[in-house]
Amino acid sequence: YAALQQLYTGKYDDFHTFLEIAMLDRVFTDEVDNKIADKLKTVLRNTKNPMLSTADTPYHALLYAYGLKSYPGQFDSRLRPRYRADGVPERNKTGKVYIYVLNIQQYLGLDPNHVTSMAKMGDIDVTSMIRPERETSFYGYLPEGALIIQHVAKYPSFNKPYRSLYHHKYGLDEALYNLFRKDFLESSPHSDKRRSVKMLLGEWLCVYHEVRILREIVQKVKDEGRLLLYRGLDMPFRFSPPDVATRFNKAASVERAQNKNQKSVEWTGLINGFFNRGRPVLDSALAANEMGAGLERNGVRSE
Repeated sequence: YAALQQLYTGKYDDFHTFLEIAMLDRVFTDEVDNKIADKLKTVLRNTKNPMLSTADTPYHALLYAYGLKSYPGQFDSRLRPRYRADGVPERNKTGKVYIYVLNIQQYLGLDPNHVTSMAKMGDIDVTSMIRPERETSFYGYLPEGALIIQHVAKYPSFNKPYRSLYHHKYGLDEALYNLFRKDFLESSPHSDKRRSVKMLLGEWLCVYHEVRILREIVQKVKDEGRLLLYRGLDMPFRFSPPDVATRFNKAASVERAQNKNQKSVEWTGLINGFFNRGRPVLDSALAANEMGAGLERNGVRSE
């Protein structure tokens, strides 16, 4: 499963391509790919995404929900607020974040892939842009009752004077609201200034709502007489949110990977030359089966 996680985290579109080829009973030219495909067919029934992707803390999920981040090749699929000249967004809701809390027994029983720990131990190789997401992937399932909060990503309007409820809804006091309002009303849609203001506003909303959501989680857990733990590296749990930067010795991780021959060979074989052998097979398979290319992402990074 390290090979599957490597492809899923590093090259999302290729992950779905691989699933389509594997589930259509097409033969890969690479024997490692065929072994992985055979394993997948024993547990999967279709080409839909079997991975339920989460983050250890809300921040990166919020980035996806507010349209500030996207998967490679999916940039134009983001929902953006599209502010008009009067400071009103045509689309004020751009995404949704689901917050799950599991007890330790549930978490260990589901045996998820903690991407940051896997990267540190050399099981997979992920970029410095992905590591801070602190991704944890579950295999298509989370237990009933684990979902405790649903946050709708919503952008404010700036065409009216400040209202006190904006402080709770968006974290904006009157001074900050008026600064954003001034910049929105003094910039035109699609201008560089307008883009900068939207990015700054989106980043502010992500930071504010992460703090608000974490506070709400802590209170909910406290009301139930429990303590909130966060996932750390190498399996330990901790009482404080983890370091988002997620820095670790890259050289040491590579050395660990080299010492784990089987896993290293699996994900290396899966990635290397994938386009050369995968695309022609997929094209012929899709033509033969008249399949559409649309696939959903069922994970919770943004989402």
